[in-house]
Amino acid sequence: MVEFIPLLAQTNATSAGHTAGKIIVIAGAAAGALKCYAISRRPTTNAKCVLSLMFLLLAWSFCRLLASLRDTLPVSPPWQFGTGLLAFSLVITAMVLGILGLVEFAQKRDVYIQGRAQAIWSLIFCAFFLSAFALGLLKGTGGWMLSRNQPLAEQPLSPVLQPVAHAPDGPHEPTHPRP
Repeated sequence: MVEFIPLLAQTNATSAGHTAGKIIVIAGAAAGALKCYAISRRPTTNAKCVLSLMFLLLAWSFCRLLASLRDTLPVSPPWQFGTGLLAFSLVITAMVLGILGLVEFAQKRDVYIQGRAQAIWSLIFCAFFLSAFALGLLKGTGGWMLSRNQPLAEQPLSPVLQPVAHAPDGPHEPTHPRP
C-alpha cells in the first residue's frame, strides 16, 4: 500500500481522468449488483433471473478492479489466473441462473412479474463476455495451441503433405497418382 501513494502523487490530468473513470465503472457495477440483490428480495420477482444479472455485474466489476490493479501494481501470474478463473465462474453462474430463471419464469407467469428482462440482458452480456474470454484465450496462447508438428502459416508444406490433384482415368479410378 505504501508503494501506491507515491504513484498517486505523480499523476497528471489524463491519468487522473482514467483513474476516475475506472472508479466510476467499478462503483456503478457494484451499485447495480446491490440493486439487483434488493430487487431479488421482492415476492413477485424471480430471484434467479435477477441474481443472474447481479453475478454478471459482480464479475464485471471484479474484472475491472483486477485490470486496474494489474496496471498499477505488480501482480503475480498465479494470482491473475485465480482471479480470472473466479470471474469466469461468476459468468458461468450468471448464465446458468439466467437460463434456470427464464424456465421458471415461463412456468409460473401468474406468480412472477419481474426478472425476465434482467435474465435476458444477463444472457446477452454473458455471450459477449464469454466471446471476449475465448478470443483472449486464443490470442494469449497463440503459438501454444498449435501442434509441434503443424507448420506455421508462412511455412510451405513438406512434399509428402502437398495436395496432389490428378484427373482419374475412369469413373471408378482413385485420384492418387500411380507409381
